Amino acid sequence: MSEPGSSFDDRPLAARRVASGRIGRILIAYVLAVAAVAAVRTLGLVIEESWTRGFDRLIAVNGWASLVVVPAMTALIVFVAAAPLVTAFLVGAEARALRALWVYALAGLTITLLTRALVALPFGLPLPSFGLFALEAAAGVIGAWVYWIVAIRSAPPPPPSDPWAEI
Repeated sequence: MSEPGSSFDDRPLAARRVASGRIGRILIAYVLAVAAVAAVRTLGLVIEESWTRGFDRLIAVNGWASLVVVPAMTALIVFVAAAPLVTAFLVGAEARALRALWVYALAGLTITLLTRALVALPFGLPLPSFGLFALEAAAGVIGAWVYWIVAIRSAPPPPPSDPWAEI
């Protein structure tokens, strides 16, 4: 706990840089992870549809614009629907200083499947097939990997526990 009169500006310069950089990095990483989830999911759906009916039929029925609209709408839905679960995970992970890729991959898998179920069930929508669940699970793991690369692996080191040790 900090003293009641202390503020963010009372911290040493190195600690302020790391703290303010982490929030921005986390937000950018989340946006990039959502974009990766949307791209992987859309690519999987396009491949599946092209495999069964052919790419020409896919474009004839849906049009070229669907290759832009579908990932954009998917990203919007994922961004909003997964945000509460992602926030809860990130608060816990940051508080415990979890940095392992497998933790984030498992969280991406779990959050993606929970989000899908929580979006479908209240509206009476049927749960998707096993293949779509597998595609979304893979998209969640890839999104978590993107998040880990941007927010964790390339993040600056945490400030020292004793800020006066640098002096």
